[in-house]
Formats: sequence, structure tokens, C-alpha cells
Amino acid sequence: MYQIRPKIIILLAAIAATGFPFQILHRTVQPYSVNLLAIVVVVLVHLPLVRKGLRVKKNWGWIIASIIIIAFSITRGFFLYPAGFRVEDGWLFLIGLYLLLDNSPFKNLLWATIIITGPIAVVSLYGGWLPAGAIVLLTIAAFIFTIIPSSFIPLSSTPIKPPLNYLIMVIFTGLFFFISLHALVFDPGFEKNGRVLFDVAHGTAQEPQWNYSTDLNASADAGHGKLVDFLTAYNYKVKTISAPLKKDILTGSDILLIVMSNLPYTREEIRAIKEFVNNGGGLMVIGDHTNVDDAMASMNPLLEEFRIRLNFDVVWVDRNIKGNLLTTSCPVLQNVDQLWLGNGASLSIFWPAKPFLMARYGSFSDMGNMKTGSDGGYLGNSTLDKNEKVGELILGAWGKYGKGRVIVFGDSSYFQNLTLYRNYQLAYNSFNWLNRKNSLFSYLWLLFSGLFFLAAVILLVVFKTKTIRIIGYALVTAIIVAQCFAFIFNNGFYKPVDYNKLGPRVLFDFAHFPEHKTYWEDKEQYDTLIDSLVHQTLRVGLHPFLKYRGRFSKKELKKYDVMITVAPNKTYSRQEIKAVTDWVYNGGGLLVAEGPRKGAVVAPLLEPFGITLDNKPLGIYYCEKDEYGNKIRVPMNFITPNFAPGELTRNVKQIQFMNPVWVKGGKPLAYIYDYPVMATVEYGAGKVLVIGDDLVFSNFISEGEKGIIDLDKVTFNWNIMKYLAGVKN
Repeated sequence: MYQIRPKIIILLAAIAATGFPFQILHRTVQPYSVNLLAIVVVVLVHLPLVRKGLRVKKNWGWIIASIIIIAFSITRGFFLYPAGFRVEDGWLFLIGLYLLLDNSPFKNLLWATIIITGPIAVVSLYGGWLPAGAIVLLTIAAFIFTIIPSSFIPLSSTPIKPPLNYLIMVIFTGLFFFISLHALVFDPGFEKNGRVLFDVAHGTAQEPQWNYSTDLNASADAGHGKLVDFLTAYNYKVKTISAPLKKDILTGSDILLIVMSNLPYTREEIRAIKEFVNNGGGLMVIGDHTNVDDAMASMNPLLEEFRIRLNFDVVWVDRNIKGNLLTTSCPVLQNVDQLWLGNGASLSIFWPAKPFLMARYGSFSDMGNMKTGSDGGYLGNSTLDKNEKVGELILGAWGKYGKGRVIVFGDSSYFQNLTLYRNYQLAYNSFNWLNRKNSLFSYLWLLFSGLFFLAAVILLVVFKTKTIRIIGYALVTAIIVAQCFAFIFNNGFYKPVDYNKLGPRVLFDFAHFPEHKTYWEDKEQYDTLIDSLVHQTLRVGLHPFLKYRGRFSKKELKKYDVMITVAPNKTYSRQEIKAVTDWVYNGGGLLVAEGPRKGAVVAPLLEPFGITLDNKPLGIYYCEKDEYGNKIRVPMNFITPNFAPGELTRNVKQIQFMNPVWVKGGKPLAYIYDYPVMATVEYGAGKVLVIGDDLVFSNFISEGEKGIIDLDKVTFNWNIMKYLAGVKN
């Protein structure tokens, strides 16, 4: 009977490790390029023999079922969240292949693999995160402990003590594993001192840089003051430089930050920056679309020294399409579970620069229009025209140059004051990676891997002696396992953000499908969205977090100081209500806003605090005609100066309501027609604020796209956030 030889074991292990053909179809850049080479080597050497172990079933029912499973496993990442290849996709692929094959030694290998790797696939499927290399480790373990001992003798024979060849393979695999692991650790680099030099000498379109506060005259949504505060919280030392960038100035820094510079860099400055990077410095350059504010023309001569260029375009990304962003496996994106971006320029790059973020589905490069000039931002026509590129557009690039590192973003929105809270982990990773100097490992692992595989090919092709050839198999196995371990070890150098260092945190509940979100989730209803409330949270020094999916738990709520829910549509489970109630009792601050719309949804949440909402509106909707003559219902506008004095109403003259209902229970705070429409409750060590109006925080009555509409409402928002978070004025 045909024997199961190591060639099949290594082939299947390599396939599982690389996710082939998933990696090719999804165009992800995992650190498994060496494993792909392993597949090529093994297939070319052993394809004729492997075919003897394959027999496809002749039952069309099984064939169709297996094809459906295999097709789903390969394409799932294109249309179902999350995008790209995952552990469970490889598991389903093996199941489909198992159903396709008739009884054969190869099928027995598949079955052992499916059983051993099943638990890890299930854990990954239900939201757990495990390194991609874990499946291949378990795959190889399945082969080693269930298959290999009998792989050198006919299957029909009685199992006996493993022969000498098996012992040789185990010994050499272990030996090569340790050598490979040393060579394959993906360079974590040597950590530096975190000295960041912020270049403001070359002008900036983001003025003022530093202010984002309750001083509305000085506050800047598009500035990067929050980024400076963020870095300072994590022990970076940030200094500005308004003088030319000379060698002696750069020498005392570890990272140079350039944001939307609109004054050109001299040749001497470019030489100094290039030398700074080659000697181990980190460089972050943040640009934007087309040539807005002359940023492209000013920064491209510098970027071209690192083989990167900002293109004269704006990339329109459809955020409604799941999986339309393609991310690569790199430290910059480690632990990033949410990513926000605006519309910036695409990048043209050449080796050694590499992409780490790309736009694909529903995105296109809209070429700029010189006729619109700088006042119009050189924007294109927002329409896909002939010869404009669709998809596969590079939005972010990174690269190693000498001992230093470079990161370039084609959009200035990632770390702006107004959007940084959505990209905390990205910011943390980016500066963490730049704050490291390259070591020799980044250049040696390719050399070692190449030499090992060259040796494996020679041993497998040239030599016919089984004992010699088995060393070739050991080489391939060791490289695969070592590379997976190296990937896992390297990830350990890049930790999740420690949010405790940021200060008070506010959780916005978007997981219960609220009626009113922010502009980035619902662009069609800007007037009734709650962007203003998020802005005020930032302006008083708090840190908002948006929860989009899943249920609340006690463990999760402990991370936050304030929770906000506005007009939710999904009911809260008993476990969630218990978790929220206990969290408030232990010091949390809860804000609930709801009108006569769906008070039944929040009723169970408010019940433990002794508060209920009447289901009848205090005001009525009146009808008016729109521009087309259609009748529309518009909520009445109530402005009340009738509220109780205290810290929540400090410096507030009047409060505007749109759709109020009677709030029963608690300590009344504001009234309409002598009916309380706002109330507070002190519950244990925590606080609860209930507002009977789902439109009370709407953009159109507090802060719109053109700025502040009602300063009293903005001030009231500040007071609310400080009150709930326990921040004193």
C-alpha cells in the first residue's frame, strides 16, 4: 500500500501556514513568503508521488457540497466581515477538501488536521483573537503526534518503534528550528528615547497646532494638539522647531513629525533629514489630497528621497462597503480593531517602501483639477472618469532605510483633534515603531532563509538516500515552524494601548442601533446627529470611544467613566442592565436621552434608578411645506430658562428642547409647562442623568458644520460631561 511520506506532511503544513490560495486572492501581505516558497519546492519535487495519494469521490452530491464550502472559505473575506483570510477560513477549506476526497492516506491526514485545529477555528470564529501562525503550529502538531510515527512504514503493517530516519528528522528539525528562529525574528529594533520634534518651521495648513479646548476662539478641529497630548501621556517628549532643520538639531531627536508643510525644504534640510533617518531616526510625514495648501509640492521632494510620492488626486472611499480597506500584517496595524480615515491622496511607492493600508472596493482616484486653485483645494469632480484608477490605492506606506524608519500618510485626518480618538491604537503603534532603531536581524533573516531552502532543494533533488533526504524535510519543517513562532514573538513587542494613561473615558453606545449617530456613520442626516456632543467631550479633555457591536459586560464597563446612550432601537438584555446598574453603583456616570419615540427600549435600563419616561410628547409636531411643496412634520422649538441652578447649569442662560417628554422620578433639573424634562439620580457612588428629548444634542441646535449655533447648549454639554466624569471646573 502507498506510504504516507513527509512530503505530504510538509505540503499540507505549508498550505495551512500560508493560507494559500487565500493570501493571493485577498492580496494580504502576511510574513509567510518563505512558506510560499516551501510550497513551490515541495510541489515541484514531489507532485508525481503526491498524486498517488489523491482520489476524488465520484458522487456529485459530495462534489457539489465540497465545492460550495471551498468557494465560501476562499471568498468570504470579500463580502462578510471581517475582511481577508482568517483561521476559520483555512479550517473550512480543509473540511471542503476532506469531503471532496475518497478514502486515501491523504484524507486521513486531513481528518487529523481538522480535529486538532477545530477548537482554534471555533474560538477565532466567535471573536477571540489568536495569531495566524497558531493554526500551522497545531497542524504540524497533529502530524507529528498522530501521523509521522507510522509515516515511514506501510500503513498495512503493525506499528513498530519509529525507525532511525524518524529520529533523524526530529533531531534535525529541532536543530534547524532554533537556528531559523534566531534568524527569522522580525526586527523589533532597539527602543529609543521617544524625543519627538514637531516641524512648524515650514508653515502648516493646520493652524493652530496646539489648541483644542473650551476656548472656542482658539480651538482647532483640524489641528494636532490632541496628538501632542496623547504622546505626552505615553512619555514621549514633544518639542516644536521653528528653525531650519539642520543636522545638529535633528541629532538630539528620535522622531521627526512633519504635518502638511506648505513651505519647501532646502537641499541642505533634505540631506540632513535623510542622514537623520539612515542613522536611526524615525520620520512621520502626513500629507493630504491633491496639492491643497501646496503641501504636495512642498513635501514631495523630501518624500522622493525615500521613494514615496503624494499623488495629485483625492481617494474617495465608500465607508458603507465592508472590507473596502486592505491592511497588511505589520506592527503599525497590530491590535488595531477600528480605523478611521478621511479623503486624502494616494501614494506612489517603490522598494524599500511598502504599503500597509490600501483602499479597494468602492474607491477610486479622482484626479485633481488645477483650474479650481488652492481655494477649491484642487479637488476633482467627485466622479469616476476615464483613465482614473479604481481600487488598490495606497493610503499609507512604511519602510526601513539604513538604521531608521519612515511612515507616510496620504491624509491629514488620521490624527487630527477631531478624529484622533478613533485612531488611538494606530497612533500608538506608529510612534512606537518609529521610536526603534533597526537591528541586523532585518537583513539577516532573508539570507538565512534563502540558504536553508537552497540546502533543502539540493538535499531533496540531488540525493537519493532516504537518510539524507529526510534532513531536507527537516529543513523545510523547521523554517515553517520557526517563522510562525517569530511572527508571534514579534507581535509581543507591540502592545495594546494602555487607556488608563489617557484620563477619563466616555463610552458612546452605538451597539444598540441608536437613532442618532455621527457624520461618519450617517452622512444623510447630519442635522439630527450628535457630532457636537462628541466634540464637546473632546474639548473638556475626555476621551470618547464608540462601541459598534456586541453586548455590554461588567469587565468592559470598568474601562470607562461615562456611558452615553441616545435613542437606542435595540433592547438591553438582563445581563446588560445588571452590568450597567452595578457599574453606576460603583461610580460610573450614565447619560440617557430619549423622547416619545421608543421609550420602551430604555425603560428597563432606567427602572433600577427609579425613573420612567412618559410616552406622550409635551410638544406637538406642526406641519410645514418643503421646497417641493410636500407637507413635513417639524418638532416644536422650546427654549426654557426654567431650570434648577447647580453645576450642570453653570453659565447657562437657557436650554433648547425640540421633542420633550415628561421625566418621572429623580431630582428634576429642567421643566416644560411645569413638567420635568430632565432629572438626575445619585445611585451608590455613581450618577445618572436622564433627558426626555432624543433631539436635545442634535447638531442643528448646538454645533453645525459652520460652527457653534448655541453657546448655551455647548456650555451645557461641557457641564454634563464634567459632572458625569467627576471632573471639577
